[in-house]
Amino acid sequence: MFCLKDKKIAIWGLGKEGHSLLDFFSKKYPSQKIEILDDETADKITDFDVVFKSPGVSLYHPLIQKAKQAGVLISSGVNLYLSLKPKETKVIAITGTKGKSTTSALLTHTLKSLGKDAEIGGNFGVPAIEFVDKMPEFLVMETSSYQAADLKGKLDRALILNLYPEHKNWHLTHEQYFLDKLHILENVSDKTHAFLNAKDEKTLSLVKDKEGYSFFNSKEGFHIEKGLFMKASQPLFKTSSLALKGDHNQIDALAVLALVDSLGLSPSLCEQAFQSFESLPHRMACVLKNEKYCCYDDSISTIPETALAALKTLQSLQKPTVLIAGGFDRGPDFEKLADYLVKEQVFCVALPDTGVRLLKTLKEKGGKGILASDMKEAVSKAFDFLPKGGVILLSPASPSYNVYKNYEEKGDDFKRQVLENLSLKK
Repeated sequence: MFCLKDKKIAIWGLGKEGHSLLDFFSKKYPSQKIEILDDETADKITDFDVVFKSPGVSLYHPLIQKAKQAGVLISSGVNLYLSLKPKETKVIAITGTKGKSTTSALLTHTLKSLGKDAEIGGNFGVPAIEFVDKMPEFLVMETSSYQAADLKGKLDRALILNLYPEHKNWHLTHEQYFLDKLHILENVSDKTHAFLNAKDEKTLSLVKDKEGYSFFNSKEGFHIEKGLFMKASQPLFKTSSLALKGDHNQIDALAVLALVDSLGLSPSLCEQAFQSFESLPHRMACVLKNEKYCCYDDSISTIPETALAALKTLQSLQKPTVLIAGGFDRGPDFEKLADYLVKEQVFCVALPDTGVRLLKTLKEKGGKGILASDMKEAVSKAFDFLPKGGVILLSPASPSYNVYKNYEEKGDDFKRQVLENLSLKK
């Protein structure tokens, strides 16, 4: 439990979580003075006893390190929630480089369909601190690497989907990023309540003592065999029951089945929930489908591995494809993505900044593509190169911060440009 009485408290960053914290303090501690820090005033950080930092502020920021050395308690809205949460609420933390939002939403949807009082929060949707008084039976808490790095509190379940290189700018190194993700495992008292992907090589290489953990995507547990979701040797239901397409989504579904089973609920009863679950926005969302074209918005894709997964999902359509990719450069390796584009004869329209490197790698391998200066030009060129009946896929394989506020804004721009381009062709 935090001791906040008579403490000098500051919130660094007034994003979604910062605003929720401010509302919480105004209701629970109306006489408590709370100061707001930003990048220009953050040098005052050592003047406070407790600082709740925005997830976007790196734990390794020099001022954060300076404050910790000076004895300032650096914490977060998530940690405050975990210190205050009612015993009645079971918290299920889900993290991973990719798939955590979909998995969190699918689990929440499934629990609700099974008659449970479940809510989703954390990095996705509502900040965790807003659930102190709501007291749901289950809080499914999507947990970013920023939130996992210094997470402290009791988790009833923790799940790690996968680990790929990401967010080097925040964690300083990819290796530290991996370790910060894995930190959520330290907050589960029972190792059998911590779930790992049995086929994720990076996770397996970093978790040294694997004894006692629960694994999904394994023949001994929940896995896929001959088009069926299986629990060991027991068939559950067809994978085609899952409304989401793509192998990566089926692996996310295995994680959900494992969690449902661990909560004493029947995995075989999940089929209806899987059938009725709708894809989240900007995750392989169809923004146009007619007799001439199909256009998909997968702007959530911020690494090459997810762009590759999106392309493989579209393979079943067996249609000519144009990929729009590129964004903020965090140094990803485009070799495998370029190899796939060449092999499947996918034309690439590349956006700055990473698009320059992707295009260079692609052309060195004999692939085809062109550079565009912005989304309007990219969509126009994609239509120019697309045969009738083809598919345009926005899957950036990079973050969006060089031009857009976030991936949602990028995806919305893509949809707008697609519809405007279509109206010009009429």
